[in-house]
Amino acid sequence: MTDVLTRLTTLLRESGLLTSITTDDGFVHGPATLSATGTEVMVNVDPDLEEDSDPDLPALVAQVGRVLSMPTTAWTALLDEIATEVEDAVGDVPVENDTDLRDDLAARSVVVVPDAVLIVFDAPSQFPDAVVRVQLDGDLGLEDLEIAALHPEDPDDGTDTVTFDSVDELLDHLSENRD
Repeated sequence: MTDVLTRLTTLLRESGLLTSITTDDGFVHGPATLSATGTEVMVNVDPDLEEDSDPDLPALVAQVGRVLSMPTTAWTALLDEIATEVEDAVGDVPVENDTDLRDDLAARSVVVVPDAVLIVFDAPSQFPDAVVRVQLDGDLGLEDLEIAALHPEDPDDGTDTVTFDSVDELLDHLSENRD
């Protein structure tokens, strides 16, 4: 395990993608800049050693590079797709804050694992007590989306994930929690 993490750390250092690289709990992480937004995010690279004793480390590093260098047009299209999914789920339910979600989404962190890329977004106006988590497919297209409530009163836990099987369930949940 340590050998794999050492090799992954070396590859990431050589790539120049991350700065201040550290290794912790089976993954490698460090800050990096998203070129589409010019903002810094924390990047976690998890070789998923429990599933694969010999992960393709160059492919993981290449995927980190693909995410960080995503063109602005592709990033804007991703934000639009996320916002559209959430808007479709909410439907005609009145919202308290009319800030466009596309303008409110700010990437907080990126997680790269062998089979997926996960991005956590803050949306402080639309979802001040939650984060928006998205999973991207191999082509960096939207595969899954969830809104996870934050619980600052429980610093050990941090988040509580609520998953919905359908858009109707999400809409029902949002309607119930507006009271």
